[in-house]
Amino acid sequence: MNYAVIDIGSNTIRLSVYKAEGESFILLFSDKANAGLAGYIKKKIMTKEGIDRACIALEKFKKLLSQFTVESVSVIATAALRNVDNSKEAVKEISDRTGYSVELISGHEEALLGYYGVLSEQRINEGYIIDIGGGSAEITYITKGMPSTAVSLPVGSLNLYSKFGKGFLPNEKEFRKMSEFVSDTLKNYCIDDYPKLQTAVCVGGTARAALRLINS
Repeated sequence: MNYAVIDIGSNTIRLSVYKAEGESFILLFSDKANAGLAGYIKKKIMTKEGIDRACIALEKFKKLLSQFTVESVSVIATAALRNVDNSKEAVKEISDRTGYSVELISGHEEALLGYYGVLSEQRINEGYIIDIGGGSAEITYITKGMPSTAVSLPVGSLNLYSKFGKGFLPNEKEFRKMSEFVSDTLKNYCIDDYPKLQTAVCVGGTARAALRLINS
């Protein structure tokens, strides 16, 4: 049977269609929309423009999915809608307009789902899984093959740029402010107290973009 998952992220909205065979699954199709929802947050409120962007992407995916036979469509929303004051209202409007039931997941759930995603491809006995998205970063500490700690930090590539950046690329002063903000956040969440390990698996859009840059 085929299943579809739509992930409403802070930077991109992604569609993935999987074919499940027993306890395994394979990716049949994927697509994404660069919605940049974190850029539509004003004074901790998701604006009408941001909600419109999300709805446009979901309607596009609905048309694509009409070409597949799928058992179900699961739509999840993360930091962009989780961390705003009008979270419930925004999720309800998106659900009402698109017909999709949108599930808002917590930062802890997002971190654990990242762990299970990595687990489907490789085993980690001890190390970290780091997911840097547009609006948040999830860090999961793995020990003895199991998640020991999973936290979500309010640090993402897009919200950092929105908070400190002005030009196309951050200048030295803006970069320094970003670095200080990240360092302070790691201290506040006691990440500095975590053991220093050799293994770190990075997932998410920012990691993919960094890998493409490194490969280039």
